[in-house]
Amino acid sequence: MRDLLGIGDGIGWSVGESTISEESAPQRRGFNQALFTAGYTLIGAGLGALIITRISAHLGWRWAFPIIGAATVLVVIGLAIVMRDRPAPTTHGPSDWAAGFRALRNPSLVYLTIMGCAILAWLAVTIAFDQLFLTQVRGFSKLDAGSIAAVWGLAGAAGQIVLPLLSDRWERRPVTLAGSLACAAALVAYLTGGFDKTGMQLLLGTIGFCGFGILPIVLATCVSESVSDDIRGAVLGVTNFFGVIVGSTLMPLVGGVIADLFGLTGAMWILVASQLVIAVFIMAVTETAPRVLARTAPSRSAA
Repeated sequence: MRDLLGIGDGIGWSVGESTISEESAPQRRGFNQALFTAGYTLIGAGLGALIITRISAHLGWRWAFPIIGAATVLVVIGLAIVMRDRPAPTTHGPSDWAAGFRALRNPSLVYLTIMGCAILAWLAVTIAFDQLFLTQVRGFSKLDAGSIAAVWGLAGAAGQIVLPLLSDRWERRPVTLAGSLACAAALVAYLTGGFDKTGMQLLLGTIGFCGFGILPIVLATCVSESVSDDIRGAVLGVTNFFGVIVGSTLMPLVGGVIADLFGLTGAMWILVASQLVIAVFIMAVTETAPRVLARTAPSRSAA
């Protein structure tokens, strides 16, 4: 069942981000792609943490699946009604995927793929272990843990609007660097500080704001702007493929092994390491923000 969910998730991500990139003006691409991603964070991680914990507390966890499934059917119907198709490219098929893999010869795309693995590891390990950390290590009740986790998603949705918008106006690299370092610092305090519920909400809100804020920049916008239009969808699919395999699939397994050997807090340190990996590699990526490139173009031409 989880594999079937993953098929739909993978299709939605790469096709959705590629479509938004095609439909958006270059100077608004980062914001529009972030707005798309923020829906997952706001509804899934934010409101979902409140809704699902209460459904399971009052109706039992089994009822969560048909309720969420019914809502998903409505979304799919609405998408089928309003989404328009562009003409198919003249060249398509297996060669597109080959071109997508060949694009990884670009060092920036390799670094972005590594960063994609790291940001999805941050996301997947948080989802897998944070509730257990809050209830079993820190001793919060199930409802209090849900309230704390909800701030992660709600603040994350705000971060996914603010940070990509800032990266549109300034540069992708410094915004991502600042977000990853701030996220790592807040995570260290979250894991070691022993704060009460309010303190944990503030820290997890900071973590969500910064971590979710840089997610669409790393996974979608920088990748979209690093390749030509004809292979953008394939490259987004290829980079996301590696990110999901390593970050979303393998790292929670690694986290489980670490949790068994060293405790849940040990597994949560993967989150800090993931953000530091992003901070290291982002400065090696070629800047892609259109407004920044437009400002520097005259100076490059004069030189």
